[in-house]
Amino acid sequence: MFAQKLRTFKVILLIFYAAANLFFFIRPVHAEEPHPPVLISPNTYVFDDETGQELLNDHGEERIYPASMVKMMTAILAIEHYPDTSHRITLTRDMIGGFIADGASIVGYLINDSPTILDLLYGTLLPSGADCANSLAFAVSGNTEDFVKLMNQKAEELGMYNTHFMNPTGLHDDNQYSTCHDIGLLLSYCLKDPLFTEIIGSREFTGTPVLSHAYGVRFSSAVYYSMSRGVVGKDIEGFIGGKSGYTIPAGRCLASAAQINGMHVICVTAQSPQELGPIKDANTIYSWLRQNYHRENLLNEGDFLASIRCTGSEELKQIDILARDTVNYDLKDDETYEVIQDFTKKISAPAEKGKPLGAVIIHVNDQPIYEYHYLLDHDIQESNRSVLLRFIQENPRILLLYGVFLVLLLVFIPSFILAHLPRRRRRHR
Repeated sequence: MFAQKLRTFKVILLIFYAAANLFFFIRPVHAEEPHPPVLISPNTYVFDDETGQELLNDHGEERIYPASMVKMMTAILAIEHYPDTSHRITLTRDMIGGFIADGASIVGYLINDSPTILDLLYGTLLPSGADCANSLAFAVSGNTEDFVKLMNQKAEELGMYNTHFMNPTGLHDDNQYSTCHDIGLLLSYCLKDPLFTEIIGSREFTGTPVLSHAYGVRFSSAVYYSMSRGVVGKDIEGFIGGKSGYTIPAGRCLASAAQINGMHVICVTAQSPQELGPIKDANTIYSWLRQNYHRENLLNEGDFLASIRCTGSEELKQIDILARDTVNYDLKDDETYEVIQDFTKKISAPAEKGKPLGAVIIHVNDQPIYEYHYLLDHDIQESNRSVLLRFIQENPRILLLYGVFLVLLLVFIPSFILAHLPRRRRRHR
């Protein structure tokens, strides 16, 4: 009997213990802020090229040596200078000499070869040929000094305020520097050119025949080669293309772009100590974005927002407010947004151009990310009837006097008329 009671008591204790664990130790699980990915490169800048939204910044505005990412500037200036890329350039010693001694990567053209501008562009951007980049500089400006001036002018135009170029090849110079942020601006600009985008997205290209290469030089992309070695699956989903770079002071670097969940992402990493570090980091970043972010359309240009009633005007009865902009935003998967419309209900004539009508404001997680204030875009004239009514409202005493005068007229004029009418004489029979 005692043993049975003891077993019952133990069962009760176990139930109580389990209930206590549930009560004291179980906590509700909340969605956490997506942690930034762990990267090999110490300098990173990532943004959406279409919205301008910064997605990741880890020492992205710190000065770096850009190495062969410089060649993107060389290539885009050549593209803009030569709309006809079939134009041929005869190579000289000044254009292609000395790069082997400098340890630079070269394509291998020889003096008196005559590649096309297109050949040189592919040679510059795919295998990162310093001989091709330098030849483009000579083709555009006649020498590298004048070409570098063009490079720095373009950098200033693009807002690359922490960048200074010293040569068109990316060979190390202590006075040639940039930031991941600025290189991102450069790639953003370059990608607006269809030819540039096509080239950096190519895996291979065969140039036209020249004296030293009867069947043309075959170029292979250094970026895609790194991807085949450093990325599981041998490819990055949505990858558009990129330009890598390396010198001993610069380390390994990469500027690339990809389409991720509707976002047009530009990613720049620098100073990686590992050969495949940049492509591994790019893959890590793009995967992290794919798992945590998506593009959301918050507002479309032309969307109806509100109607404002207009009183006192013959020409206008209401003003329809339409959205002026299309607003896209890269949202974290747990973020919410709200479109707030704050417009006046009524406007009265007369009204001058520039009168405030209201605003549309968009909040993401209660933080404003877009705001547009609407103003009246033309004068509204007051109708004659409205002018009269307003005059009466503003001058009640005059209205009172007018009323008294009218009453007097109605009372005394009939009497006056009757008093002055000729009287008929009665006839006596």
